Amino acid sequence: MRLSAVRLSAVRSSAVRLSAGRCPSTGAPSSFSIFNFSFFLFFSLFSSSFLFFIPLFLFLSSSFFFFFFFFFFFFFFFFFFFFFFFFFFFFFFFFFFTFNL
Repeated sequence: MRLSAVRLSAVRSSAVRLSAGRCPSTGAPSSFSIFNFSFFLFFSLFSSSFLFFIPLFLFLSSSFFFFFFFFFFFFFFFFFFFFFFFFFFFFFFFFFFTFNL
């Protein structure tokens, strides 16, 4: 009986935190936790794509014929992912969840 009361109390506190716009596990504001998740996702995808193309760029740029093409492709890909993930994850998730809770 006591164990079920503890579980019910935990469910109630989670429901109160959710209704108050807070993360059920940590109690942090939901916009802050969503912002942290989007920031982590942005940096993980951004760094993985960036680190993958460094050896490819160095290997293919050893030939002078491919140098300018892959130099342009590398930086285009780099800046495209930087701006896309920055604007999408930061502005969309941060402002959407901040002003809609």
